[in-house]
Amino acid sequence: MKRILLWVTTFAIVLSCADRGAGEIPLAAPSIVSITASRGSDFSEATITCEVSSTVGLMEFGIIWGEDEIVPSGGIVNKSFTIRVGGLEFSKSYPYRAFIGNGSTRVYSETCSWTTEDELPPAPVIMKTMALPGSEAGLVRVFCRIPALDQVVQPTLLRCGVCYGTEEEPTLEGFSRKADEISPEGEFQLEIGGLTPAATFRIRPFAAIGKAVAYGQAVTVRIPSGTEIVTTEECVPSQTRVLMRGRVDPDWAPSLSAFGIDWDGHLIPAAGLDADGCFSVERSGLNPGKTYSYRAYATLEGMLYHGDEKTFTTPDLVVPETEFIDLGLSVSWGIKNLGAGTQYALGNKYAWGETTPKNSFSWSNYLWCDGTNRVTKYNTPDQLVLLPEDDAATEALHDGWRIPKKEEWRELMTMCRWDYVDVSGKEGYVVTSLVEGHEQQSIFLPVGSMGGVDYWSATVSPGFSETYEAAWLFELPSPLMGANNSRIASAARFFGNYIRPVRELE
Repeated sequence: MKRILLWVTTFAIVLSCADRGAGEIPLAAPSIVSITASRGSDFSEATITCEVSSTVGLMEFGIIWGEDEIVPSGGIVNKSFTIRVGGLEFSKSYPYRAFIGNGSTRVYSETCSWTTEDELPPAPVIMKTMALPGSEAGLVRVFCRIPALDQVVQPTLLRCGVCYGTEEEPTLEGFSRKADEISPEGEFQLEIGGLTPAATFRIRPFAAIGKAVAYGQAVTVRIPSGTEIVTTEECVPSQTRVLMRGRVDPDWAPSLSAFGIDWDGHLIPAAGLDADGCFSVERSGLNPGKTYSYRAYATLEGMLYHGDEKTFTTPDLVVPETEFIDLGLSVSWGIKNLGAGTQYALGNKYAWGETTPKNSFSWSNYLWCDGTNRVTKYNTPDQLVLLPEDDAATEALHDGWRIPKKEEWRELMTMCRWDYVDVSGKEGYVVTSLVEGHEQQSIFLPVGSMGGVDYWSATVSPGFSETYEAAWLFELPSPLMGANNSRIASAARFFGNYIRPVRELE
């Protein structure tokens, strides 16, 4: 606060004897006693108070602020009058002086000066923006924060918001939106609507007190189209089942009211999202050799968005020979591997729990995970054995065929004799039953020219930490190691291994 006191004697004040006309009446008492200047309600306002010795004979009074003469609307109260000026610029000096008069003669105080503060409000920063398409125009939600808000003397008087446009540094002279309220922590948010989809805008936050404006750093925002909120992913079907996938923008995921797959006009909701915003919906009961279409959808702010339409064709149903041998064990064993044309061929490789063979295997393309080693099915103690719909042998052969369980592989290991043979260049083991009455029954398990192979079981391996990322398998070593080194082991479920199907006893 700046206080300027001007003391004037109670005698008559003569401004300039040479300039006074003959008819002017000299102003005797009262006189100007003091002038007080202080800051108003914020940095951009000033309050000037003038005290006089008496009101007797006063007919005019006020303040000359710069070139403006201001007469107080409240008159004189208790021998003083006050005026307020606003809209001042920061770090600027303004001259002023008081006057009183009797109608023909005025007395002026000395010219004083009021200098505004040189402090600007702190510049806000944009923490996050979200661009959302609409039916005809786009919407952007902007989340901002004003750092060091406590440095502003009266934060409730602070105006804040954003400027926006296509120019590099938008200002308040262009388009802007003012925030309705600001939190005690200096955070505020607002929406900008009516924006053109697929267009790019620059958004710049501001904070202002009076005419003083502090701008934050501008950010570029592109208004998306509807298909950018949700996208449709490719899928790989089996003969009768498909797992369709979609993805939503992770920034908008918390605001979605629904998401899933649009299947011929029927909206099938997905159970949840992974960390990347991906989701999946399973559909069974499909017909082999038929083409289907689907598209992902999401519902946001009452509007339904779709991804691009995708199509797939289920493989034709091929039923191979379903020959099997009764070895006197708990199940009958097939005479050839799944996908093999003869009993000497290795057949196809499958990831555990997938019904379609493939050539590359990793967590990123494994069906029952979220793209990492965190599995999404068969991951609880009560679900450790493949269900028929996820059993490749059941899917391909039907009629009671399935992948053997861990215990059934162990039964084959311990209750049969294993002899290595090389049949017309096809390496493998002749597995002959040791069960009474079945000693003449045997099957052939190939190992291929590269040595040992692994065969999947239908049983999950929980692991020491119960992550369920592995499954049990049967390791059949190369002939150099001998059949005695075969064992039940576990491997990550995404690995590609062979399948020897079994069939329930009739």
